[in-house]
Amino acid sequence: MSDIDKMTRMSQQAMQNAAERAERERNPTVEPWHLLFEILTQEGGIVPQVIRSGMKLGLDGLVKEIENQIEHLPKVSGAELRVEASSDLVRIFKGAEQLAKKMGDEYISTEHFLLAALATGTAS
Repeated sequence: MSDIDKMTRMSQQAMQNAAERAERERNPTVEPWHLLFEILTQEGGIVPQVIRSGMKLGLDGLVKEIENQIEHLPKVSGAELRVEASSDLVRIFKGAEQLAKKMGDEYISTEHFLLAALATGTAS
């Protein structure tokens, strides 16, 4: 998995929020859906701005579909839950790291994570 020190502050926050969401939802693993939700709803984030303005896509509909996907993820019961990254999410981390290097970026941004998710097809 990517080293957190190599991520932008916004990426770190999205990852943290994704893990917290998985825990709240009682999902045993943090999935690409959790991360995509956080990236697309991140206040001050570039990804929501690009989707709203540059791509003319319906961000609200996309977010609702992602929430629907999260609701259908497996849940566990019990007192103690320890979430970990799913293999699909690890694949996105690695892809984002490679994209950042290829683009000559020192840090991994939320844009890199979004592009890696699209490239790997793990959130489809």
